[in-house]
Amino acid sequence: MVELEHHRAIFQEYLQAYCDTRHSRATPLDAAVRYALLGNGKRVRPLLLLLSTQALAGSLHAALRPALAIELLHTWSLVHDDLPCMDDDDVRRGRAAVHKKFGTADALLAGDALLSDAFHLLNAEARITAAEEPLPAPTRVRLTTLFARAVGSRGMIYGQHRDLHAQRLTRAELCAVQRAKTGWLIAAACGAGAIISSSELVTRLIRLGLRIGLVFQISDDLIDDARQGASWLAVMSAAQARAEMARQMACVQHSLRQLGLANSTWAQYIEALAVRVQ
Repeated sequence: MVELEHHRAIFQEYLQAYCDTRHSRATPLDAAVRYALLGNGKRVRPLLLLLSTQALAGSLHAALRPALAIELLHTWSLVHDDLPCMDDDDVRRGRAAVHKKFGTADALLAGDALLSDAFHLLNAEARITAAEEPLPAPTRVRLTTLFARAVGSRGMIYGQHRDLHAQRLTRAELCAVQRAKTGWLIAAACGAGAIISSSELVTRLIRLGLRIGLVFQISDDLIDDARQGASWLAVMSAAQARAEMARQMACVQHSLRQLGLANSTWAQYIEALAVRVQ
């Protein structure tokens, strides 16, 4: 998808500009933040935000800052998720996790900085690049509220806590955990596209995003062959997980048709997230 790669390149350039202007100091904290942000990430959430904005005839350049904010939030979650007190992972995106390279304390503080800076970024006035378009204050407030809901004690943090303590989950419990841990930030990316576009479809896109989050997580569990904790393969066989992913994806496609967005680049990208395991 040529258009998708164009959006990815635009976002990557914007991310690089942000790191060059906001984290150029020669300090371990800035180095850790840059290291975390500029790794080989898939940029799923920013791309979903940019493409949903475009699908609803919103401005790509107005969506850049919210897309960056959501990438900061996602990166914060990864940095903290890798810590010894959490999942204790040594490798992230094909290289040493932040705490392995910079130490646990600096990784903890880098994650804190990413979380705080995401909300500052949404509401700051100074531009990162000349091409970006500022958002009206009411739009920034709505985005801040949505993103805070997505990552807070009823969203990602709640899901991570449940995941840490997961033992034998039922299918319904697993859906609830993954909807919170993975789905809500993806839902926020989709809903943000509607907010930026001044669309009346915000609630519908958030609900659609929660279902997309399930598709994405099932796909990830199948790719990783994860069979413990809050994983689909801990609850059912690989064949059953594939069937569940297909069922969820059929619901996503139905919703996209109802919204008149089935032929959008956004819809094509959502499809690509599901077919990674086929």
